[in-house]
Amino acid sequence: MLRLMRSDLLLICDDDIIPKQSFVQFFVDAHQHHKKDILAVRGHKFLPHQLNHADPRAEWITFKHVGFVDDNEPEQLVHFLHADTCLIPRQALQDFVSVAMPDNGFILVDDYWMSFALSHYFNRNLRKLQCHNNKHFERTATSDVGGLALYTRSEVQDAKIRMYIHHMLNRVGI
Repeated sequence: MLRLMRSDLLLICDDDIIPKQSFVQFFVDAHQHHKKDILAVRGHKFLPHQLNHADPRAEWITFKHVGFVDDNEPEQLVHFLHADTCLIPRQALQDFVSVAMPDNGFILVDDYWMSFALSHYFNRNLRKLQCHNNKHFERTATSDVGGLALYTRSEVQDAKIRMYIHHMLNRVGI
């Protein structure tokens, strides 16, 4: 992507997102206030806890220490952002690609890997922006359909658990 970029910002809009006329300006305005942050509208926040080595998958079933932060919730920092709507400064993208992915399967959870790498290695803030009631975009009707939405597929869920284990074993501040 870096070789194709002609600007200092990369704005990602996934194929299940229908941007409205204000979509680009929404992210550019937020970037003006948070120049070095990675910006998105959804993510996950982790409460302090220890990795359950016997059953790491349990955390993603019970959500006892992992919380989903959706579009409507107030602006806040998160530990793992969803890149279906995301703005990344060029320098952050350069930093991110400089870190070797330790598990090729993490490509299936590239937004989680990117979140970890940028926050862990480069101390970048991951900022979840507030976007009330589809003001700047809508999601397609099929965006969360099981089997169609990638995050519902077993191979992606397995990669997410491996990434979670990697995250917990190398974490700072959780």
